[in-house]
Amino acid sequence: MSGFPEPLRAPIISSAMTARTEKPMAVATVMVAKKGYKIFPVKSNGKEPVHSGWQDEAKPDATPWTNGADYNIGIAMGGGIATIDIDMKEKDGVLVDGEANWK
Repeated sequence: MSGFPEPLRAPIISSAMTARTEKPMAVATVMVAKKGYKIFPVKSNGKEPVHSGWQDEAKPDATPWTNGADYNIGIAMGGGIATIDIDMKEKDGVLVDGEANWK
């Protein structure tokens, strides 16, 4: 056991899960929190934290999402966790997906 949370993989959200909750983001957030990741609310359709002081707020707790809040999920980095943000860019007037930009 390394002391790090279990590796995060994209959650598979079944139609049965979404039928129960009607909120796929809440289901995904619960799955991430159960893996031990420190999460915090991020403005819907954005990357900006909802609250100042999010660094202290981040914890493996999905309550804001399960209570119906419409937030994106922020995952605190550090402690052996890193991320790569691959953005979409234009090439010759065509929007190229992030994976293609990475190659």
